[in-house]
Amino acid sequence: MNAPAHITARWTGVFGGGLTASDIWSMGLNFALEQAPLFAADLAPFTQVMLDAWIAHCRPHIATFARLTACKASFTGPDGLVLREGSGAYIQHLRNASSQGGNASTAASGINQVSLAVSTQSQSPGATGRGRFFLPAPGIGPDAATGLLPEANAQAIATDMASFVNQLNTGPPGGPVGDAAIASGGSVKKGLQPAMRRIVQVRVGRRLDVIRSRANAIPEGYKVAPVAA
Repeated sequence: MNAPAHITARWTGVFGGGLTASDIWSMGLNFALEQAPLFAADLAPFTQVMLDAWIAHCRPHIATFARLTACKASFTGPDGLVLREGSGAYIQHLRNASSQGGNASTAASGINQVSLAVSTQSQSPGATGRGRFFLPAPGIGPDAATGLLPEANAQAIATDMASFVNQLNTGPPGGPVGDAAIASGGSVKKGLQPAMRRIVQVRVGRRLDVIRSRANAIPEGYKVAPVAA
């Protein structure tokens, strides 16, 4: 990865009525360091902020069959691996989310891989300055005439996603976690150094997307029919 050491935040959950016990979803963001955490417990206050922010700003836009089960914050090194305490234990904290379900009463689709992409942008242009995460099981369906999310709904979600990032950025004070940022390994060709590039904007499109890893994990189960000679 070759990005500076940073905090990796990840929210994970399951789909109700999923195909298998491993029928899961996840979403994540990276954060700059205020100071290096020495112990897993140093990240505990931040995982509470992660849970509170998700409930306040993500949950309203997610269908009831998608449930959050855990929030995890990890101290990630430049090589992309989680760093360890002096004792050898990983510097990461996992908070049980008690299976918080989405509270949108309708869904775009009951198909578990359907999602809504939230794009993040820093002040840096190009691929090194942007990222994305995916809201699972969008709680609003597309407009029947266009096949796209209604503009008002897309704007409301974008506004809430900005509030989501803002809440994560503001707490807890005095801890090891800085602002949400794009973890960039830099670009030799463009003369860009590895850096944590602060997120300054979020965007939500009107087209529904898929969680590609989720879609790829579903067995195809092909059925075959012969074609007559």
